[in-house]
Amino acid sequence: MNRQPIMNRPGEAGDDGGSGARAARSEPDIDAKTAVPDEPIAGYGQQQIALAIERTYAAWVRTGLASVASGVAARELIAPAVPPRMAAIMASLLVLFGCFCFVAGVWCELALNRPPLPKHFRLVPPAMLIAANIVMIAVGAMALIGIWYSRS
Repeated sequence: MNRQPIMNRPGEAGDDGGSGARAARSEPDIDAKTAVPDEPIAGYGQQQIALAIERTYAAWVRTGLASVASGVAARELIAPAVPPRMAAIMASLLVLFGCFCFVAGVWCELALNRPPLPKHFRLVPPAMLIAANIVMIAVGAMALIGIWYSRS
C-alpha cells in the first residue's frame, strides 16, 4: 500500500500535481482508514497512565467532598422529618464515607505503580497529597463534631 500524507495525495483538492510547490510537512504519516500515526509518540502511553491515576485521585477527593457536604446538609434538612438522633446518624455516615474517600484517594494515588515518566512530566509530591488529605479529614472531623453537638 502506497502511504502518503493526507495533504499530498494526488487527485484531491489543492493538489499541485507533484510539482513540489507545497513544502512537505514534518508530520508523521497517517493511515487514512484508522487515522493512527505510523510512529507512536514517545512516552504518550506513560503520560496517559499517569493522568488516569491523577483523575482517579481527583474522583476520590470530589466524592469525599460531596459526601461531607451532603452529610452536613442532610443533618439540617432531614432533622424536622425524622428523630434527631437518626438524622445525626445518617449525616455521620455520609461524613465518615467522605473521610474514607480521602484516605482511599491517597492510598490509590501512592500505591498504584506508575510507569517511568519523561523528565518534563511533573507530579504532585506525595507529602503534599497527604497534607491536603489530612486537612480534608480534619474538616470532616469538625463536621462530625458539628453534627453531634449542634443545638438543633
